[in-house]
Amino acid sequence: QAGLACLEALPETIALLRLDRGVPDCVRDAARTGRFCAVVQEPGSAIAWVPRNLLPPPDELANQEGAEEVEPTIGWCAFRVGRTGSGKKGLKVPAVPGTAAALCAQLVDEAVG
Repeated sequence: QAGLACLEALPETIALLRLDRGVPDCVRDAARTGRFCAVVQEPGSAIAWVPRNLLPPPDELANQEGAEEVEPTIGWCAFRVGRTGSGKKGLKVPAVPGTAAALCAQLVDEAVG
């Protein structure tokens, strides 16, 4: 049983990138400075999520970094899931294991738009 949880929406719009030649500097910079970023590596492909305001211009991203934004007209968002009352300035304590999965299972059935 997951129990009660708080959601904190991260303030930045997130971009989804397709990576063709390693991890771009904007993703490395996000990780180094504690900003949100995530990279998923699979055989033959990789993607990353990074705040859009950290991206270089599209041609530089493609030519120098070997990456491209998958859907530039869509802004993704990220949520942090934590325990209720765990911090006045953002969530400090992680939620009970399984809370995010329970939340995602509920959200998948909701209509958006």
